[in-house]
Amino acid sequence: MGLLLLYNQTQTQAVGALVPATVAARSLGFTLAVTLAGTAVAGQTVRVDGDSRPTTYINPNTLTAVVLATDLLLPGSRVVTVVDAAGVDSGGGGTLTIAAHEAAIEPQSSWLPPPDAPALLLEDGAVLLLEDGERTLQEG
Repeated sequence: MGLLLLYNQTQTQAVGALVPATVAARSLGFTLAVTLAGTAVAGQTVRVDGDSRPTTYINPNTLTAVVLATDLLLPGSRVVTVVDAAGVDSGGGGTLTIAAHEAAIEPQSSWLPPPDAPALLLEDGAVLLLEDGERTLQEG
């Protein structure tokens, strides 16, 4: 008599890092980079507090997702998880911190907006311009 073994090939990967990890309340929506502790695959979806967000596969370790301005209305924490195409959780979430509007936010020097975003309007009215991968800050 033969033995048939079935197993789930879904890999579980916890969220390793979020960039940026902290944003100000009442900010505009933005693109969040989600680095996984395992391997990212096409078809995975990022969720913010359980709600799916438009997700893009970037490389074997990174996905990006659009965080909506409505996710940022009130200070607090948002749980960011990744699910596979079947809706199965990736195995662990990360925390996106929404700081009070007046709180100082540490600059995320390693983060750049996506290549198709030539400029980013900052809260204080300054504009961050991107040209050939270089960042230039123009005071508002």
